[in-house]
Amino acid sequence: EAADLARKLGDDRRLARALVFIASSVWVTGDALEARELARSTLVIAEALADRTLTFMANYTLAVVGFLLGDHNEAEAAFGKVLQVLEGASPRDRSGVPGFPRATAHGFLAWVRGDQGRFEEGIAQGLDGLRVADASGRPFSVTWACFGLANLYGIQGKHAEALRLLDRAITVSRAADLG
Repeated sequence: EAADLARKLGDDRRLARALVFIASSVWVTGDALEARELARSTLVIAEALADRTLTFMANYTLAVVGFLLGDHNEAEAAFGKVLQVLEGASPRDRSGVPGFPRATAHGFLAWVRGDQGRFEEGIAQGLDGLRVADASGRPFSVTWACFGLANLYGIQGKHAEALRLLDRAITVSRAADLG
């Protein structure tokens, strides 16, 4: 309904905001393909408006959805854009998503690069994510950064390192009652 109203008003900023929130909702409810199309539509509008926040939100959604669909090239490109958009922003900038997106983007990139066999690059991304997450002090960010790098280590066959990070993620999650 919000998207229809924004279209009637000719308000592209509101339309993009509605589309990106709808994209997030449909991805969570299991329609990643529809979420991808909505995020792409949002990105076109956001870039035309030169709106940093909407560009971030569209790329973040596109990146997560690409990851969920197994489209590692799209996920990697979109997470790279997320990090570019966040350059110069406060490390504590959440830009409307849970946790700190720098930490989660690095965690996702570690996992993606691990899946691609690009371990050295992935480890660097994962360690950057852990640094950002630790500095944030936010349990969700720490947990996700640990999880992304742990997956890379598991893929690489470094199970002791993976287990150490997964144990840390579980400890942090339990202490913060993340569920």
